[in-house]
Amino acid sequence: MISISKDSFIQALEQYLLKYRLLFKKRSLDIFFWLMLAIISVEEVRSIRFLHENFIKKYGKKALNSLYYLLSYVHFPVEELIKITVGIAIALIPDALKNTTIFLTIDDTLQAKFGDHFDCYFQHFDHANKTGNTYLKGHCFV
Repeated sequence: MISISKDSFIQALEQYLLKYRLLFKKRSLDIFFWLMLAIISVEEVRSIRFLHENFIKKYGKKALNSLYYLLSYVHFPVEELIKITVGIAIALIPDALKNTTIFLTIDDTLQAKFGDHFDCYFQHFDHANKTGNTYLKGHCFV
C-alpha cells in the first residue's frame, strides 16, 4: 500500500500514476496524469474534448491536441498498461482480505452512450432520470 504523508487527493493520485512512468516519457506521463485526474473528477465523460473544456483547460493548461496526440500517436503497450492498473487495484486490497476470493467488476452502464454504434445497443428505462429523459441508450447486458 502506498503511504501518503498529507491528505491530498492529487498527491495520492500522483503516487499511484508514477507506476506508469516506465510506459511514458515525461511529457506524455504528465498529460496522462491530467487525463486520469479529469476522468476521476468529472462526473460524466462524453469525449476528450468534454474533459478538456470542463477540467483540463481550467486547471492543467494542456492543449487539446496534446491529449489527442497521447491517445493516437504515443505507442505504449496496452498489455503493460493493463498489468499496472490491475497491480494498483490489487495493492489496494487490505491484508486481511488477501486470502479471500475477490471479484473485479467493471460496469460502464452509468456512462452515457451517444449514437447507436456500440455493441448491443438498446434503449433502457432510466430509474434515476439523470438525463431528463425516461430512457437512455446503453448495452443490453451487464
